[in-house]
Amino acid sequence: MAKIIFKRTHQWANKFRNIDVDINGLKKLSIADGQEQHVEVEAGKIALSAKIDWTKSPVLELEIAENETKIIQLGCNVEFGLLEKILTGLSFAVLIISVYFFGEIPFKSWLVLLSLWLIRDLVITKGKSIFYYLSIGRDKYLYLKPLNERTKLP
Repeated sequence: MAKIIFKRTHQWANKFRNIDVDINGLKKLSIADGQEQHVEVEAGKIALSAKIDWTKSPVLELEIAENETKIIQLGCNVEFGLLEKILTGLSFAVLIISVYFFGEIPFKSWLVLLSLWLIRDLVITKGKSIFYYLSIGRDKYLYLKPLNERTKLP
């Protein structure tokens, strides 16, 4: 039997969500943040994919030999840097303050929120924000990346 080791990275996005892994179209694993799981598979061609709700990863096809171990890193393409977290926090602060003082979100507050999100999306993430990955880029939200070349088991 061949073996695949899945290592999920520690990430802020989807911290409390499990990522489901399909092997040859069948659900085999559900991996939590930072967790590592092993699965034995038949030797030959393997098609791997990962998903959370309506988002998923591109299919990773690999060839695995008998008694071989492959290590696959699993994660989300959305990363939140410090500046993104600050702008997101400011956006929510404007939203909460507007609702608290006005009972609704005035037009000027909407403009401030929209400006903060546009700066965040266009300048910082260069158009590849969470909105991209949750809409037209939903098939690229997650990634599966091989970490090693062939390692023979004893």
